[in-house]
Amino acid sequence: MAEKLRWGSNFTTKNLVIDERDDIFKGFPFLKLKKNGLSMTKLKELVAPQENMVRGITKLVKQKSVGLKGSLKYGWERTSWPIPFVKLDNKFIIFDRRHTLDTCLDLSKQYANIKKVPTAEYERIDSEIGGIINKFTHQSILMMAAMWGNVYGPTKDDTKDHQFEGAAINILKREARELNKEIHSLYTKDVIEKIIQYMGVYDRYPDDQRTITRIVNNILHALNDANTVSGTPTINNNVEDLNNFIAESSDWLENNKETNDTVYRTYTISNNAYHITDVVRRCLMTVCEKENKAVEKRKLPKKVKVMLYNEKQSNKAPEIVKSRDNFVTEYNKIYNTIRDNVLMPVEEFMQKDKIPRKTINDFNLEVWCMNQLENEDEPYELVLDREGV
Repeated sequence: MAEKLRWGSNFTTKNLVIDERDDIFKGFPFLKLKKNGLSMTKLKELVAPQENMVRGITKLVKQKSVGLKGSLKYGWERTSWPIPFVKLDNKFIIFDRRHTLDTCLDLSKQYANIKKVPTAEYERIDSEIGGIINKFTHQSILMMAAMWGNVYGPTKDDTKDHQFEGAAINILKREARELNKEIHSLYTKDVIEKIIQYMGVYDRYPDDQRTITRIVNNILHALNDANTVSGTPTINNNVEDLNNFIAESSDWLENNKETNDTVYRTYTISNNAYHITDVVRRCLMTVCEKENKAVEKRKLPKKVKVMLYNEKQSNKAPEIVKSRDNFVTEYNKIYNTIRDNVLMPVEEFMQKDKIPRKTINDFNLEVWCMNQLENEDEPYELVLDREGV
């Protein structure tokens, strides 16, 4: 076990083997470590936020707390960066290390000598490159800093794409209320890209631009609900716009065309329930038929690449969004219902949780939406599988 600074030994931050040069937040442009900001602070003075949108949860992870408890009861690791906080309304609000603080508080109930912990006090600053983010609330800035801390902490792989998405969506919805700003100027790809950039997304996925693009598109799609897009101008209003895009794109071919590894399909959709159901049925049949034939020939199935386009309601932004949402909902409903029904006889011989269940994500399928809203500068891929969400 590495040497630790024992509780009750009156150690200070000067006993750490790290200093201001090791500050993991020094690259975060909206906070600055205060001069002489490293110090010992009473546990009872530190306040953790009630929510943790960075992790996508509001409760602490029990397994992580158990592991920390086994380590922290012997003292503070000398190489561990102090618990970071910002003083707001005379409260010391931490923005990272929630599990560490909670574990120390729990241990302090058993060991009277755990009273103070190393802390790092930060202050809010404006950034020359921050733009609109300089006007964000403290709550949003601290949420961004928390994600930054996860990325540049000891285990950056713990940071998942859905956490970037959840945090950014939470931030933008809050700022739309607080800034009283037109959402059409706030809910844009440029603003979204800046937010996740200052969360560390480019270092989390340094060689994976597709994942970053998908994160941005998913955030925009989540913000573009039928209410928020009301009044948003539409683009690509004619089916010729779709056809021209496909003809000029190196990533797409016309409907029913195939290559050695990809099958292309183009479906027009609307907010009509019957129409959506028919499109879902045809898409499902294509995916299953192609996979069945591939299995018979002992080959890998071709990718089915689908483009959705709302033709009849192409001038109505809310209806465009509803048609996309309804496609995802209906796809999950039809597929999961049929799959579970087919497997019911198997449950007479096997426990339900032991039966392999193929999910939508298990198919070699991509479903894209043609960009038809002004704040969409290119088509984007739908997150199709909602099972377990």
